[in-house]
Parts: sequence; structure tokens; C-alpha cells
Amino acid sequence: MSQHDTLTQALQQIADWNSHTTEYAVDYGSNGVRDFYRNIARAALSATQPAQAAQSGNRPTPEWYARKIQETLDDDFAIGPAAVDEAQAAQPSQPAGGRSDGGPT
Repeated sequence: MSQHDTLTQALQQIADWNSHTTEYAVDYGSNGVRDFYRNIARAALSATQPAQAAQSGNRPTPEWYARKIQETLDDDFAIGPAAVDEAQAAQPSQPAGGRSDGGPT
């Protein structure tokens, strides 16, 4: 696939805004959907950039960018049932019959 075709395909997916599932939108919200399409653009740009430009001393490699994107997604999108369970487990348990802050029950 030529660079032009790769970029055109990515732009078409972004313009159509229908590559994500409804379940994905519900699970990750509008920021998750935005990042989904950003990743389409980043992947297309990464695939079309000359390898020597990515290897220059002034610029990180595509692998570095991919790792940072994944780290960001892992950090920012702790949502859904598993995250709720984890957040509830992290909260201190309340004493029986009363509030943990000492207020009236």
C-alpha cells in the first residue's frame, strides 16, 4: 500500500467516525473514542514516515511512541466493572454500624 493510500484510508476512517463499537464508546467515553481515532492517525503517520527519520538522534523511535501511547491508555482508561471493583476494594472499610468519619449514621 502506498503512503498516499495509507493516509487516505486513515483519514476516511476518521472522517466516517464509525470504526469504534457502541460498547467501546460506552466503556471508554468520548475521550476514549477521541483517542481511538488519534491512534488511527498516529499509526498511519508512523507507517508512512521514512525509517531513517525515526532513527535520527533528535527523535524517539516509533516503538517508543507506541509504548508511551499504550502506557497513557493504561493509565487514563481504568474504567469499567474491573476498575470499579478495584476502587471499592481500595477504600477503607467502614466500622460496623457507623460512618468512618465519625458523623451521625
